[in-house]
Amino acid sequence: MSNQNKAEKRGFGMTGGMYKRFGVTLIEAPIDVVSSALSNYFRGECCIDIFSADLQEKEKRFLWQYVGHSWTIWWGFAREEIAFALALFLDTKAIVLTHQGTSGWSEFKMFYQDKFVEHYHFGFDDREPNEKIGDRFWGAGYWDIEIVQECVYPSSPIPSWYRHLFCSTLRQVTEEEMRMSLATMSSKFGFLDATFRYYGAYLPDNQETPLAYDRADSDFQSNRADFERIDAVSLPKEAFYWQNVLPVPSRVS
Repeated sequence: MSNQNKAEKRGFGMTGGMYKRFGVTLIEAPIDVVSSALSNYFRGECCIDIFSADLQEKEKRFLWQYVGHSWTIWWGFAREEIAFALALFLDTKAIVLTHQGTSGWSEFKMFYQDKFVEHYHFGFDDREPNEKIGDRFWGAGYWDIEIVQECVYPSSPIPSWYRHLFCSTLRQVTEEEMRMSLATMSSKFGFLDATFRYYGAYLPDNQETPLAYDRADSDFQSNRADFERIDAVSLPKEAFYWQNVLPVPSRVS
C-alpha cells in the first residue's frame, strides 16, 4: 500500500468514512508545544517521541504531527473543554470532530483563541426535507446554511436524506459552494473534506496512522520519516472539570 506524499495531503482522508463511535482533536500548533501544554497546564503524563503503538498501549491517547503539516492530531480524543482551553492557551485554532454511529450524525467544531467560531453538523435524516430542523433545535438564525442532500439506495424504495447544517464567524460559505463540495465526493463527506482543505488540515485514514491496532491492512508499515514526532498522553480526571481544580493561565508563551 502506498504511503507517498503524506506531507502534501490535506482534507478528509478516511477512505471508508467514520464507523461506530469516533472522535479526534486537531490543534494548529507543533506537537512539542501541544504536549508541553498538556504536561504543564493539565498535568498530563506524556511519553515523548515514541513511534508505533501496539495492542498493549491501546488505552493511551496518541498525538502526532506529519512532516510538512501545521496541525497536531490527537487521535481518539474529542473533549471540547480541553480543545477550547488549548486554543485559548496557545493562541491558535482547535478542531473537534465526532461521529456517532448509532444516529449516523457527525459534528465538526472549531475554536479559535477564546471563541467558538465554526460549527458543522450533518447526518442521516428521514424527516420532512423541507422542514428546517436547525430552527427548532438551535433557534432561528443560528445556522448560516441548512441543506438537505437526497440519498439514493437502489435496494430501498423509501426516500432518505442527509442533512447538513453550517455556521461560521471565520469565513463565508454560500449554499452553492456547499452543494458543489457535496457533489465532489460520492459520500456525505464532501463538505467536510473541503473544510479540512480550507484550513490546511488532514484527517488520515486508519492505515496512515502510527497505531498498529487501527490498521485495516496488516501488511501496512508506517514510515518514521513521515512524522515530526509521535507522543502518548493521559490526562488526570480533574483536567476535565471547570471548577478551578487546575490553575488557569491567561496564555501559554
